[in-house]
Amino acid sequence: MAFGLLMSVTVLAQLPTATEVASKMTIGCNIGNTLEVPGGETGWGNPMVSQKFVDGMKAAGFNTVRIPCSWDSHANASTHVIAPAWLARVKEVVDYCLKDSMYAIINTHWDSGWLENNVTTTAQASVNVKQKAYWTQIANYFKDYDEHLLFASANEPNVSDATGMTVLLSYHQTFVDAVRATGGNNSSRVLVIQGPSTDIATTNKLMSKMPTDPLANRMIAEIHYYTPWNFCGMEKDETWGKMFYYWGKGYHSTTDVTRNATWGEESDVDKNFGLMKTQFVDKGIPVIIGEFGAMKRTNLTGTNLALHLASRQYYYKYVVNSAIKKGLIPFCWDTGALFNRNTGAVSDPNTLNGIMLGAGLSYAITTSVIGSGTVSNNLTGTVFFSGTTVKLTATPAVGYKFTGWSGDFTGTTNPVTITMNANKTITANFTSTVGIESISENNAEIYPNPVTNNMITINGLQGQAQIKLIDVNGKVLQESETVLNKSYNYNLSVPPGFYVMQIIIGKNTIQKKLIIK
Repeated sequence: MAFGLLMSVTVLAQLPTATEVASKMTIGCNIGNTLEVPGGETGWGNPMVSQKFVDGMKAAGFNTVRIPCSWDSHANASTHVIAPAWLARVKEVVDYCLKDSMYAIINTHWDSGWLENNVTTTAQASVNVKQKAYWTQIANYFKDYDEHLLFASANEPNVSDATGMTVLLSYHQTFVDAVRATGGNNSSRVLVIQGPSTDIATTNKLMSKMPTDPLANRMIAEIHYYTPWNFCGMEKDETWGKMFYYWGKGYHSTTDVTRNATWGEESDVDKNFGLMKTQFVDKGIPVIIGEFGAMKRTNLTGTNLALHLASRQYYYKYVVNSAIKKGLIPFCWDTGALFNRNTGAVSDPNTLNGIMLGAGLSYAITTSVIGSGTVSNNLTGTVFFSGTTVKLTATPAVGYKFTGWSGDFTGTTNPVTITMNANKTITANFTSTVGIESISENNAEIYPNPVTNNMITINGLQGQAQIKLIDVNGKVLQESETVLNKSYNYNLSVPPGFYVMQIIIGKNTIQKKLIIK
């Protein structure tokens, strides 16, 4: 009877399935070039991970963190025992994430290549010894953690053929067996299994099965995406191809045409992610894109840089959106550019906006004007989290008045509060108040009109007057001091064209068309 009760409790205590966990992991970010650095997390220039930094990732919209880890460089070379202080440090970082109710993935990353560069029959036995030793220790250390912590077998195991795939599968099987043997929550913890080279085409070709697991629906497949490499990571032209600076429909350059992407654009993204959907997602195996990203081309300037940055943001947006539509969970690769690692503040809002727009967690508001005037909002930027309220204010230029909004909001309320529950395009409409005739009675006279020598005379001024010269867009070009004389000569320093002369006397205003030849 006691045995039966124990089994019942064990079943009820199982952690959620891979499908259930994946459904709650919306968008992820890597803490790259940090805990995977051989010898210590600050070795490649980043500060130690802090709660403040993780809080910043959470506030930016991420709910999942991939924590690349090294173990081999923190272990005894003979016994493979991991230093207790290092396990404790990894635990601290995991706890930062879980404190923010985020999901965390820890893996065996590059780690000087002891696994990923040795997926061979020659190295198979020795690598499996380490794989078992490390994951037994890691799993025991974290065995009481709930479903918010996931383990990942490797990073980018270098495999290109069936023989290598067989060896890799043995590494993954050792990983699964070691974790499950520790019991507790590890008996049902979700585990992440990497495809060969985490390359989509290779994974689609070679990875026909997952490791054997005593419990069903507890594994997630992992691939990475840096396609086209010419755009994402290529740092110099090669004989086989040139660097791409501009990617995607509507973002090609008309002047720097040799740097436009010629492959790997939207249709290829959809096709590649579709392969993973068919291979895994449709069979009940979730997929994460453990890394994706595109480098920023800091060598560019001016309009080329602006187009590149817009194109790069579009890349992030499209990749994230396409992945989510196919049931894949994307994790952007970041090594310290996206956030200030000390404060957690966003350092690259352009990239972040692309990611969150693609994930449907943020929406963009686009404003325009008809007539002459401006539209401002009470917040910073034009991309906001879902549910944010934004106040728009329309301000007419001189000689114009606000007549209403059009687009995704209509009406005359000004300012107006907009709730961001979708992308919004809103236009402020302004109409000119300038006419050929006077809008108040006054005997003021302007001559000559048309003007031929950049000098006009204004007669008949009564009382104190102020004179303004305004262009057809409502911009004040010239403005006089207060005029007391009834007759006033006024020098004009503008090119030929049509203008409006505005004369303000007390509460009265005269506006007359002025032609300068």
